[in-house]
This record gives sequence, structure tokens and C-alpha cells, in this order.
Amino acid sequence: MLVFDGGRCDGPARLAATELRGWAWSDPDEAAQRLRPLLARRAAAARQAVRTGVTAYLEDGREPD
Repeated sequence: MLVFDGGRCDGPARLAATELRGWAWSDPDEAAQRLRPLLARRAAAARQAVRTGVTAYLEDGREPD
């Protein structure tokens, strides 16, 4: 799974019904509770990459040793 910064969404979200079973806007704490641990780690790393401007390379949602 790759995560890309798509920029800020200022308009309405248009999602194809056949692509997703469900979705929700979430703050970081809500996302950590909603997502599986692996995806929560990836989402947190993606937010950090946006804040720092540094690309993250992860294995199993963690930086490799």
C-alpha cells in the first residue's frame, strides 16, 4: 500500500459506491481507534511525513531496522 499526499480537499468528496464499503472523516485520535493497527501506524507516519517534509519508508507500518 502506498500513501500519497493529495493536497487539501476543499470541495465535496465524491466516492464511487463500488469502491468503498464506508468512509468517515476522522481526526488522528479517531483514526487510530477506527483503523487496524497496521493502517493506524501508516496513517500516523503519513501525517508525520507531511509535517516534516520527509518521505517515510515503512515495513509493516514501521521504519525498518
